[in-house]
Amino acid sequence: IPWTLGELAHYLVAAQGLRVDLTVIRAAGWRRDRLWNLQAYPWVPPSPNIPTLDSTYAYAATGILQATTVSEGRGTCKPFEYIGAPFLDGHDLAERLTAAGLPGTGFRELFFKPGFNKYAGQACGGVHLQVTDRRRFDPLRVQLHLLKALAQQAPGTFRLEAGFGLWLDGGEWSVGRLAGLDIASTLAAWRKASAALAAALRPHLLYRPPI
Repeated sequence: IPWTLGELAHYLVAAQGLRVDLTVIRAAGWRRDRLWNLQAYPWVPPSPNIPTLDSTYAYAATGILQATTVSEGRGTCKPFEYIGAPFLDGHDLAERLTAAGLPGTGFRELFFKPGFNKYAGQACGGVHLQVTDRRRFDPLRVQLHLLKALAQQAPGTFRLEAGFGLWLDGGEWSVGRLAGLDIASTLAAWRKASAALAAALRPHLLYRPPI
């Protein structure tokens, strides 16, 4: 975790000159360099649709599908780990994503029928996103490869809904842009912006080790 909500709050108060009485209660024993299952706190699901630690990691990569015509797995036993739609070829999608060589991930073809939400009761082809190494898993890289693969496989039926761009950079996005996306250069630009924010946040950090 690069920074906590409490640290971000301290930064925003200073950066935006907010006149608020802010108090952040520190979490005793929490460390930035520890995975959650190694922290001193029990796991508490943040949402009924994020029931496990695995679904939390997956959400960081697949939550954006809520703003598309692809099911993010709501209504299944593995929300945000199962992704698909009636118009998708799960075998082809799994092959495309596996070929990308994304560290800490695995993809397997599957079919599922959501009990509710998108495509309830309909057979959906898709993939199961499996996080095999939480430290090596890069959700943003996985997200971009997934979106590009969806745009290339189903350009006529994969659509973006209102608010899609807010999940990324706030810009204008289209299926065509995703299909031709240069992922390496996009990530490089975003990493540069992220590094600048990390530097600005450093004076407001509450926990060790630093970013």
